[in-house]
Amino acid sequence: MAKLRGLHLLTTTARHFFGALGYDELEHWGLPESIRETEQYRVLCPRTAVAMMKRLR
Repeated sequence: MAKLRGLHLLTTTARHFFGALGYDELEHWGLPESIRETEQYRVLCPRTAVAMMKRLR
């Protein structure tokens, strides 16, 4: 069983909210390939969206 190492999200309006919750901004290429390959990411997600990740312990 794989261990969950982090949570990823894309936001266009709540960057500061998620930052206060411990999420760090990252470049889009830093998102897992499994996210970047989805239709939602490739077609629906605006390129202006901020990619963020929260590491889990």
